[in-house]
Amino acid sequence: AEADLAIREQSADTGAVAALFDGIEEALGPVDVIVFVAPSARIHLAETLSRNDWRAIMRDSVDLAFALGTEFARRCLAAERGGDLLIVTANHAVGGGAGTSAYAAAASALASLMQSWTVEWLGDDIRVNHIEIGHIEGTDDPAFELAAATKPAIGDSVPLGRLGLAQEVASLALFLASPFAAYVAGASIRIDGGQWLRAGLGGDDFAAPRRWAEPRA
Repeated sequence: AEADLAIREQSADTGAVAALFDGIEEALGPVDVIVFVAPSARIHLAETLSRNDWRAIMRDSVDLAFALGTEFARRCLAAERGGDLLIVTANHAVGGGAGTSAYAAAASALASLMQSWTVEWLGDDIRVNHIEIGHIEGTDDPAFELAAATKPAIGDSVPLGRLGLAQEVASLALFLASPFAAYVAGASIRIDGGQWLRAGLGGDDFAAPRRWAEPRA
């Protein structure tokens, strides 16, 4: 956690990223799996989002993922060894995110990076995959804050009828980084209890993001 905070504060500086890898490899040996978790979304109406906020979101997600991913690949290629790179984002990399336009744009960019890196590096046994998560219990999810204002039960918005669990996401990540997933590459796998499909399965009437905080009748 301290390393993660330090690297974000240095705006994904190439030297700082290399130093981070050096320290990890000195303590633990070569890095063969890396998991990049994009920052949690925050609710920002697009017209109120400042340029500085936009840059900060892109810096802490796309810029940092690019710096970490390319440094990881360089080291794997130099050592002629394979590796696994997983990118974790919220589940609006496709379709956008109302009230989270910058985060949705970043998630889409990360999904595109994953696909490009796959075709560039897969011949050298570096696999890249993407996990899209829904509402996960215990995470810093803006939906929980909205629920406090509008009083819905978050689990009721998920076709499976409950929140996801952190260990379920971890189990998927472990699978993707294991030999059992050796033929899985360039994939975006959604773990959200069917939430993303809900738009086509019925549900509450649409409400514009700026009305989410208004009390329901």
